[in-house]
Amino acid sequence: MNNELSSLENRLTELIDAYQSLRMENRELTSKVLQLQTENDRSAEKLERAKEQIESILARLPTEEV
Repeated sequence: MNNELSSLENRLTELIDAYQSLRMENRELTSKVLQLQTENDRSAEKLERAKEQIESILARLPTEEV
């Protein structure tokens, strides 16, 4: 009986450690996702501005007459 309780206690300790480790990893990953989403939003804005500038330049080019 004591062996079983000791074994269960050890297993419970392992599970608690694994839970805490996974919880910390989850927090880190959540933070990283938010950081990458912000970076992605900034990149999308830069891309949109570049697209608008290119379209503006192309609109000012003389058209070729055939």
